[in-house]
Amino acid sequence: MINSDLPILFDKIGFAVSFIANFFVIYLTVFHIKKMSRTYKKMVIMFAVCGILYTSIEVITRPFSHNYNKCLAFFSLNTYLSQSLVKFFLALWPGLYLVILSLITIQFFYRYLCLLHIKKAKQFENMASVIWMIYPFVPSGLDSLLFYVFCTSDEYSDSFMK
Repeated sequence: MINSDLPILFDKIGFAVSFIANFFVIYLTVFHIKKMSRTYKKMVIMFAVCGILYTSIEVITRPFSHNYNKCLAFFSLNTYLSQSLVKFFLALWPGLYLVILSLITIQFFYRYLCLLHIKKAKQFENMASVIWMIYPFVPSGLDSLLFYVFCTSDEYSDSFMK
């Protein structure tokens, strides 16, 4: 039997560090930083909140992925939640990871526009900022939904993994 106490400890430490750091970033962004555009403040806050949610789900669900026999086994070692809730969190976990990556991409794109194309960056301040804020949730929501629907365990996949 694999001892899973050490990875759980690292997950909890990672959650604590992530929560404190992201909460501090949100606090500084909301109350102390004055020379940052409103759109970029929203991006930073969304990124920090998604980071907190991601590590929270990681601590609660305890997901593991293992590449074996040309397949990806994706499972949870959680024993205290219902199986349907764990399945939902397992589907949500990679979706939040995709949201975080998408938000990083949008932030770098916005920084690029601010440095080189100031007029185009001003367009982020209007309704376009709402579109750019919603954009990461569309592919990640689709990813989580498809993962929830199509990546359930069945007899064929169980026998293939043995």
